[in-house]
Amino acid sequence: MRKFAKITLITSVCAIVVGGVLCVTSFATGGIKNVRFDKGVDVYDNSKYNIDKKELEAFDSFDINADAVNVEFVEGDSYAFEYHGNSKPIYSVSNGKLNFNIEKEKNGVKIHIGEFISRGLKNNRLIIYTPDSAKFKDGKVEADAGNITLNSLNADKITLEADAGNINVNESEISECEISADAGNIKADGSSLRKLTVETSAGNVKLTDISTDDADIMSDMGNIKAEINGSRNDYDLDIDNDMGNVKVDGKKVHELEEKTGKDKKLSIENNMGNININFN
Repeated sequence: MRKFAKITLITSVCAIVVGGVLCVTSFATGGIKNVRFDKGVDVYDNSKYNIDKKELEAFDSFDINADAVNVEFVEGDSYAFEYHGNSKPIYSVSNGKLNFNIEKEKNGVKIHIGEFISRGLKNNRLIIYTPDSAKFKDGKVEADAGNITLNSLNADKITLEADAGNINVNESEISECEISADAGNIKADGSSLRKLTVETSAGNVKLTDISTDDADIMSDMGNIKAEINGSRNDYDLDIDNDMGNVKVDGKKVHELEEKTGKDKKLSIENNMGNININFN
């Protein structure tokens, strides 16, 4: 790792530790009154808005902006949605596009540390149902603090962004897929993602049974594991890791650059964490 990068990393870690100490001190002395430590969560209680499964007009594109809500696409008999959360949902289908916006709460945040994600968010959810025959031109999902999950989706272009939450893509066929998370794990399984871009600041990336022609994966901190369908000989490879081990098909390497003008490309860059790539 370059000297500057090491200094930056050490400085960042120290800043996080100092910030944590100051934050805890502020809580303990009452300096921050809107946030308190306790077990469990009551900020994003799902008692305020409760919309059972509701039919929607057919749509072939979507734009979803979520607050602290888990968003999941699942296969259904028709176009519909289900919502449970503490923030008001505003939605419409116009010219074949679903717009879904979840308003952010403005009454402050009271986080009870202990089971924030597992208990506090699991009941705050937006479920989008789409028929098996649905094909989407484009779609975007943004979540501030919540998980995003796509199941059996067929689309030309999909963009998924999470500030704090995990992103999962399962059994989907997407021509161009862009995934980014500031703090959260990214997983894709059993999917065809012809052009794939993945970027994460802090979190692991795990790709299993993936078919791709062009994949670009970047991580600041976290492990990267990928199982790619096809032969290694089909790909131009560019793999770089500043701090961590690199394995390709079970063999340990320092870094790898094989560019001979092949049609398929795999580029992986990691600042801190292990990289493990296998071709099937």
